[in-house]
Amino acid sequence: MTRWFVALFLAAALLAGGCASTKKQERSWQAGDTVICPHCGRSFPVPEKLGP
Repeated sequence: MTRWFVALFLAAALLAGGCASTKKQERSWQAGDTVICPHCGRSFPVPEKLGP
């Protein structure tokens, strides 16, 4: 029983480590693109001017 748990833990650790090392691509936002709010789920358009 203990060996099965250790084997399962090692397999999960290897899979989780592979996912964490992937590099995310940066996205360039253009005016008119829509983004989805992670809190409420509504989509909003990106404004014409970003920042101050």
